[in-house]
Order: sequence, then structure tokens, then C-alpha cells
Amino acid sequence: RKVYLNDNAVTNLDRLPLDRNSVCSELRLAGNPTSDSGARQLASQLRWNRRLTALDVSRCGVSAIGAAELSRSLSHNYSLTFLSTQ
Repeated sequence: RKVYLNDNAVTNLDRLPLDRNSVCSELRLAGNPTSDSGARQLASQLRWNRRLTALDVSRCGVSAIGAAELSRSLSHNYSLTFLSTQ
């Protein structure tokens, strides 16, 4: 399943369908004001996800701190083939 939430003013990412048993393969969050706190929430969910192949967090106000959180959580994710952070 693909989830497109681009430009929807999404700030809370705690309830996205990204747990270990998720069927979400693509998540597009571009243009949402999630910032580093959203990146942190997303990172905690992605730590166990093995199905996501594409993630777009461009134009979300994620700084190097948030990017580092995402990087750590994705270090063991071998399914992700597309990541956009610009």
C-alpha cells in the first residue's frame, strides 16, 4: 500500500501504519511541518519496519539532527530503496 500525505499539515506521526506487520510500501510526507520531532516519531516506527521501500520527507523542516535519527533507525532496513530529504 502507498500512503500519500503530501502538503496536508501533518505534524503528529505517531499513528502512521509502520509497525513490524505493516503493509505500507511507500510513504510520502513532503511539505508537512513535521520538523525534527516528527522525524523522531517516524524513526521510532521505522526501526522495526521491513516493508517500506520509499520514503519522502522533503520540505518537512527536518534538520541534520532529525536526519541522523532517521539514519540510525534505517541502518538495518534493507528494503528501503528511495529516500528523499530535500
